[in-house]
Amino acid sequence: MERNLQRLAGIGALVAAIAAAVFWPIHPMGWAQPGAAHDAAYFAAVTSTRYGVAYDLLIVVMVASAIVYAALVPLLAPRVGRWLVWTLPVALLGFVLMASAGVFNAHIAPALAHDAATQGLLELRGPLLGGTLHGVFAIGGLLFAAANIVLAVVLERSKSLEFIFAGALTVGAIGIGLHPMLGPVLRSIGFGLFALAYLRLAVACWRGAIAP
Repeated sequence: MERNLQRLAGIGALVAAIAAAVFWPIHPMGWAQPGAAHDAAYFAAVTSTRYGVAYDLLIVVMVASAIVYAALVPLLAPRVGRWLVWTLPVALLGFVLMASAGVFNAHIAPALAHDAATQGLLELRGPLLGGTLHGVFAIGGLLFAAANIVLAVVLERSKSLEFIFAGALTVGAIGIGLHPMLGPVLRSIGFGLFALAYLRLAVACWRGAIAP
């Protein structure tokens, strides 16, 4: 059972690492500043195929990360404390909310951007994103970051992940969770460090190093 959970976590970590590494290189607005003007170039980017694919990859990152967290909790809880089990519902909520942001950007935003009559709904201070929806996405980002910080600390304390990779996971998770508010360099660093940490985690899981 432990071996199967580690393999499941390892596959999930590998998938999340690859998707996170590819996300910004293919994103048509990867080097745009946060709050950039919603001009013709912006709407052209949002309606492009690459935009939808990029955010589909973000959904993949969230689903795979949720699998990793859910698989590792029963392995790590006996070693670090049963309190870890109680973080699972909150962590999964964060993954779901972040995935919902991916769904919005991949499939709803392009549809709104196609029609001049609905383009205003994509404004950050507009009637849609200027209200509850934006807050829900923000909460998802914070919970995603918090869940991965907890995971990084627990993995490092249990000697399952080296300090440098636990640090990379911490910084990377914050970068992904807060990426809409960060500049392009910080966003790229965040996704890159997350991918690196999850790749190392995938190796550790496949080698059976989580619960020897």
